[in-house]
Amino acid sequence: MEILPDLSICVIARQGGETITGFLHVLFDAPGYVDLQVIVLVADNALADQLGQEFAEALVFAEEDLAVADAVLYNRALRFATGRYLALVNEGVVCTPGALERLLDFMEDVPDVGVVGPRLVLPSGLVAGSVRRFLSLPAFLLLDCLSLQKGWLVKSLWRRHFLTDWDRASSREVQWLSDLFLLFRREVLDDIGWLDESYGERYAGLDYCHRARQAAWHNHFLHDPEMVMSIAPAEASEVGWQTMVDGLRFLGKKWWRSWV
Repeated sequence: MEILPDLSICVIARQGGETITGFLHVLFDAPGYVDLQVIVLVADNALADQLGQEFAEALVFAEEDLAVADAVLYNRALRFATGRYLALVNEGVVCTPGALERLLDFMEDVPDVGVVGPRLVLPSGLVAGSVRRFLSLPAFLLLDCLSLQKGWLVKSLWRRHFLTDWDRASSREVQWLSDLFLLFRREVLDDIGWLDESYGERYAGLDYCHRARQAAWHNHFLHDPEMVMSIAPAEASEVGWQTMVDGLRFLGKKWWRSWV
């Protein structure tokens, strides 16, 4: 009988050899009882060969274009994943000792949770804004489209959308978890399918969390374990037509499920 790994981690290596090598060393060198499968997408064959020789446990694939949307690349990686649990992980995340075990233990103990994410700390020491409420129309218009930062209404929407009154020092059920680190059950993938590749950089993870909740799964944030970012996540690009269309499509899914 085939023995499946506990966890399949999918990672896109856009920062070059040094960053992804450090990421893999942390995963494979740390003691732990999680049986890992790691799928890495890199930019060229030379790096793929180098990583394949150094980390025989990893599946490394060279992609012609890493500039396409994350959803496209993660779906390619997920097709090779055989784990009972699946994770989309940014290459800048440092998986601290015991963190993966804690996440999987929680998932085993709470079977109705489909998606989980840890507390993430930026290189500056600040807690990353990795948890949010689902987008509302006012938040989409004022925060996303117009990028406003002043005014009573804007500040109120900001607090509500980004949950700024919560210090992330406690665990709770949430709506939207960042795909900097997004761990979910294989049953979630079976239920709702792949990431929607038509979304751009901001909305694919949001849409996936929303679809999981629609399928009666719960999304949960764990404050312990805490993971750190070795590099700050890339800043989102300027709001363009793709972002506006994505936001409107998501709002349509949220309010009228038949409209996509």
